[in-house]
Amino acid sequence: MSPDRPPPTKDPAGATASGGTAVPFDALSIAPIEPRHRAEIEAILRATGVFREDEVVVALEVLDAYFAHPGQDYTTLGAFTPGGDLLGYVLRPHAVHPRHLGSLLDRRRAGRTKPRGRYPSSPGG
Repeated sequence: MSPDRPPPTKDPAGATASGGTAVPFDALSIAPIEPRHRAEIEAILRATGVFREDEVVVALEVLDAYFAHPGQDYTTLGAFTPGGDLLGYVLRPHAVHPRHLGSLLDRRRAGRTKPRGRYPSSPGG
């Protein structure tokens, strides 16, 4: 924790390790998720009570696509307790700022990059 920043008054993530023990925010680690975390991620998705069954299925399909081709279309990170419990994760598509999209497409057309998107509507895809 930075000395010029006061400690949080409450854990913003409500982080708890297995067994319900509170985990200080500054004790969490951020790291890429791996295929071995899939069951934990499924449990997180279901435990939220926010997602319908078909949405959980799609989320897991996207996660499996990430595991099959890491770094291709998505970026992912997990928040872990010191004991290695996964508390939450982020899985998001790669994004390119519109300012740089033109040069990326020019390089792709010139054969200097390979298309990575699997979506028919993606530029150059």
